[in-house]
Amino acid sequence: MAETTADIPKSRRDRPAKAPLSREDIVQTGLDLLEGGGLANLSLRKIATALDTGSASLYVYVQNLQHLHALMLDKALGEIAAPVADQAPLERVKSVLESYLRILLARKGLAQIAAT
Repeated sequence: MAETTADIPKSRRDRPAKAPLSREDIVQTGLDLLEGGGLANLSLRKIATALDTGSASLYVYVQNLQHLHALMLDKALGEIAAPVADQAPLERVKSVLESYLRILLARKGLAQIAAT
């Protein structure tokens, strides 16, 4: 029996399917919103809107806003420059702290997250 076009299921969506969410996308979007408007501009609802999804969908990936803050801080601080191995111990600590400070100052609101 041949299938007709009436037998083929048709999507009710009038737009292409969205890319699947990921924790990395949520964290990066959070960092982007933080940079754009500071900590006051950051909420799960605003992140969900930026990702074209509902805020409830984010809870599969993050527990709450504080958990997201921790993930954002972790991602940003992953950019800390490793100290040079042949430096004196005090100089190594100083270079790590300077790198940490540069990262906190480079992103609006990140220092506030680190302080909490």
